[in-house]
Amino acid sequence: MNLSITLKMGLLTMLCSCIGVLSVSFFALRDAGKLLQQQSIGNISNDLLRESDLLEEKLRILRQDVLFLNKAPPVSGIIRASKTGGYDPDQNTTGRAWEQRLSDIFTNVLRQRGSYFQIRFIGVADNGKELVRVERKEGRISAKKKEALQRKGDRYYFREIIKLSPGEVYYSKIDLNVEGGEIEEPYRTTIRAGSPVYDEATGDVFGIVVINADFNKMAAGLLSPPNNTFYFLANNDGEYLIHPNRKKRYALMFDRTAKYTNDYPLTKENLEKLHRGGFEAIDLPEQSAGVVLRHSHFDPSSPDRFLAIGAVVDHSVIEATTMNLQHRLIAIAFFVALLLGAIVAFGVSVLTRPINKLKKAVDLISEGREDVEIPHLGNDEIGKFADSMRDMLKKKASSQKALKELAGSLEEQVKERTQKLRKSEQHIRTIVKTVGEGIVVVDSGSRILLVNEEISSIFGYSEDELLGKNIRVLMPEKYRADYEDGIRNYLGMGKVAAPGKRMELEGLRKNGTVFPIELRVEETAGDGEERLFTGSIRDITERKKGEEELKKVHADLIERNKRLERFHKITVDREMEMIKLKKEVNALLKEAGRAGKYEIRLGKI
Repeated sequence: MNLSITLKMGLLTMLCSCIGVLSVSFFALRDAGKLLQQQSIGNISNDLLRESDLLEEKLRILRQDVLFLNKAPPVSGIIRASKTGGYDPDQNTTGRAWEQRLSDIFTNVLRQRGSYFQIRFIGVADNGKELVRVERKEGRISAKKKEALQRKGDRYYFREIIKLSPGEVYYSKIDLNVEGGEIEEPYRTTIRAGSPVYDEATGDVFGIVVINADFNKMAAGLLSPPNNTFYFLANNDGEYLIHPNRKKRYALMFDRTAKYTNDYPLTKENLEKLHRGGFEAIDLPEQSAGVVLRHSHFDPSSPDRFLAIGAVVDHSVIEATTMNLQHRLIAIAFFVALLLGAIVAFGVSVLTRPINKLKKAVDLISEGREDVEIPHLGNDEIGKFADSMRDMLKKKASSQKALKELAGSLEEQVKERTQKLRKSEQHIRTIVKTVGEGIVVVDSGSRILLVNEEISSIFGYSEDELLGKNIRVLMPEKYRADYEDGIRNYLGMGKVAAPGKRMELEGLRKNGTVFPIELRVEETAGDGEERLFTGSIRDITERKKGEEELKKVHADLIERNKRLERFHKITVDREMEMIKLKKEVNALLKEAGRAGKYEIRLGKI
C-alpha cells in the first residue's frame, strides 16, 4: 500500500500515543483503588480531628463556665446569709435576694449556651438540697421554686464533686438524664460538670455548682456525618454513646451490652498509638469498610480518661470512584491519541508542502525543461535552498568564470554563515558561563551541609529538603557506586581524581527527571580536622541542545555544498560536450570545403 508520509506520520503518532497513554492509564488504575482508599481514610481522619477538636473545645468552655459561676458574687453572699439567719450583713442584702441574683446569672448563661439545659447551686446541708436551680424546658428558661427543689446527696456526681479541692472541676460520665430517680423521657444525653464551693471563712465545703449539658448538642457534628460514612462515640469502657443504631446507645442503662471494642477488635499496638493521641485506621474487608479511631483526652484532672471517637467509611464509594476514573482515563487516552495524530498529520502536511513543490520543479529540470520557475518557499533553509536553485538556473548559460564567481559567492556565504554560527556558538558559551552555578558542600560522609538557591532551582528541592541528606539523592543510580568508590579512595589516598576539572555527568531532579550537568569538585578546608568538599554544578541541558542544533546546521551546510559541486560538474560537463560538438561540425564543414561555422573559445558556448 503506497501511503503518503503525512498519513504515515499521523498513524505512527496515533499508535505511539495510544500505547503510551494506555500504558500510563493501566499502571495508574492498578493502584487507583488503594490510593483512593488511603485518600478517603485521610479525609475521614481530617474530618474526625475537626469534630474531636470542636468537642474538646466545647468541654473546655463548659469547664470555664463552671469555674466562673463558682466565683460569682451571689454564691459568697448566699454562704454569708446562711450563717446569720438569711441576712448578709456585709452587703446589707437578704439571702433570698442573693439567690435571685444567682438565678439571673444562671439564666443569662443558659441563654448564651444553647447546649446547657440546667444549672444548679446545691448545698451540702440537708442531704444535698438544691438552693438555686434554673433549667431550660421545651425552649423556655425558668427558675424552680423552693418547693420544687430536690435533694441530690445520693447522686454519684455530688459525692465526687465535694471531694475535690478548690478550683478543680469534675466531669460526670455521659449518660441519660435522670429526674426523680427515673430516666427522663424523651431521652436526653447528659454530661455534668461541677466544682466544689468552699466557705472561705471556715475552709469547709459549702456546696457545689453543677451545669447539665445536652451532650448530643455539643457533639452535633458527629450526628451528621458525610454520605456513606457514620461516626460513633464511646466512653473509657468502650460503651457506645453515639451510634446510628439506637439500640447500641447507652446499652448498659437498659441491661444490654454494645461496645466498639467488640465490633472493631484492637491490638495492643493500636491501643498504644491511640493513647498517644494519634489516629488508627483499620481495614475491614469482610465488612467492605474501613474505620478510623482517635482517643480524645478531654479531662485535665483525669489524664487516663478519654472518649473514643470513630468514623466508618464504606468501600463501595471508593469502588464506584475507581470505575468512574477508569472510564474517564480510557476516554481521555483515545481522545489524546486521535488529537495528537491529527495535529502531527497536519503539521507534517504543512512542513512537507515546500518540499513537494521543490520536488516537482526538480523533476521538470531532470526532464530537460529550461522554463522551470522555482517558487518562493519562505526564508528558512528550504526557502534559501530554493532561492539558490533559482539563481543557478538563471545563470545556467553563463561562462565558467561566472560559475566560479557564483561558487565563490556561495562559498563566501557559507563562510559568513559559518562565522555567524561560530559567533552564535560563542555567544551561547558566554551565556552558559555567566549563568549562576549551583554550589553544594558535603562532608566526608557525603552528608549535605550547605546549598545555594541555584541548586534548589536546578534540582527542584528546597534547601530544607536537602540539608542533612546524602549527596546521592542528586545522582542517578548508575553514578552512585562510582561516587562512593571515589570518596573511599580519596579518604584513603588523599588524592582527588582530576581536582578542579569540570566533568559532564547526569543529575537527578526531585521529580525523577535525569538531565545533563557539569560538575567541578574541590576540597574545602573545614573546622578542625573536618574534610569538606565543594561541588560547583551547572545545568547544561540547554547547552547540549545547542550543540545538537549546531551539528544539524553544519551537516545541512555540507549537504548543500555537495549539491552545488554536483551542479557545477554537470554544467561543466555539458559545456565540454557542446565544445566537442562544435569542433565536430567545423571538421565536417572543412571536409566539405566550407569554412568552419563556430568559433571555439573556452568559457563561452
